[in-house]
Amino acid sequence: MTPLNERMIEALSVAIVGMGTVFLSLWVIGEVFAVLMWWFRQKAPPSAAESAPATKKSRDRESQRLVAVIAAAATVAAGRRVAVHRVTYIAPDTVSGWAEAGRSRIQSSHSLRRGY
Repeated sequence: MTPLNERMIEALSVAIVGMGTVFLSLWVIGEVFAVLMWWFRQKAPPSAAESAPATKKSRDRESQRLVAVIAAAATVAAGRRVAVHRVTYIAPDTVSGWAEAGRSRIQSSHSLRRGY
């Protein structure tokens, strides 16, 4: 064989061994993730006391805190006092791209003065 053919064969064998090593490593990582997902699914479900919904009083208290945090964040962002009139909870799965783009455009249209 000529030296060029020997080099080609050696380069091909190095490439095959390298790609084989990479694919084998990826397969092992995939199997580890599959085992971990199976293991975490096998955990016992939470007890009835843990899974019971919060009382209405505690939910109201949490929503009041959330409104206060939103008002504080809006006040800091706008640089002036802001009144929060309504908070609408939107599930992340139900928001369309068009609605998100519209909200983004409305929010970006407000001139915000920053003090820093």
